[in-house]
Amino acid sequence: MSQSGPVPPLFIGGCGRSGTTLAVDLLGMHPTLSPIYETGFVLEVAQLLFSSSGLSAFVVADQIQRLMEKWSRDLPFRPHDKKDYERYWHGAHYVLFDRDTALAATATLIDDLMAADTLAGFRRFVTSLFADHARRDGKPAWINKTPLYVLHLPLLKHLFPTMRFLHCIRDPRDAVPSMLSRRWGQHQTLDQGTRFWLSCIESARAFSAGWPQDLIETRFEDLVRRPDAETGRILRLLGLEDRSAEMVSRFRERIRFDADRVIGVDRDPSGVSEIEAIAGPAMVALGYR
Repeated sequence: MSQSGPVPPLFIGGCGRSGTTLAVDLLGMHPTLSPIYETGFVLEVAQLLFSSSGLSAFVVADQIQRLMEKWSRDLPFRPHDKKDYERYWHGAHYVLFDRDTALAATATLIDDLMAADTLAGFRRFVTSLFADHARRDGKPAWINKTPLYVLHLPLLKHLFPTMRFLHCIRDPRDAVPSMLSRRWGQHQTLDQGTRFWLSCIESARAFSAGWPQDLIETRFEDLVRRPDAETGRILRLLGLEDRSAEMVSRFRERIRFDADRVIGVDRDPSGVSEIEAIAGPAMVALGYR
């Protein structure tokens, strides 16, 4: 089965340390799909535009300008905190449009905001940047990964009505301790981290209840243990040609799938008990026993 017509927007997200980078990196091996990540500015700009009641258009425009000037400062490079053993075909971050392109798109968005063309202007802002990225990558379509998208799915659906979402899931007994070990994490305790994991699961499941055809789930464990089969399954659900065998073969030329990363080698028994006490029912529902 192959896609006929344009590929709809595909966004990827999930709780931190649940395989979102591996998923976008693998899918980006497809000849049609250009992966782009991390792009937190999408949610930040959207929230300024659509959730800033009481602020004047001039104040919102100024905040967007400042945000994009800061976010684009190092383009096309972006800082990251991946460990040395975490290697990806496209890199830890993958953004190909440059600072000048980002700021030009921002100026156009601000013009649209002043002309009260906010929703259409935002769509043009995002899609023009992502289309520029895909063009530089030599591919016709883009896929976009930012983990926190999972908490804003109704907003994404409103902004991009034809979009589909790939939700990455990982056993919280491994995802939560790994997330807490990173400096970007806002959660300091197992309780906070586990409840955040739960909020991601619940958000995706609530979205799926309303738009069941627009959400696909994948598990980190499956992506690592059987990447050919799992990548092929995702491509078929997206209506794209299944090129998983050659994609994974090419990926393996540079990247080794490490099965030891699936289950944390340093699972602390007391920590496991705490996570299971909080997330037990959701874990059972997902098959994590």
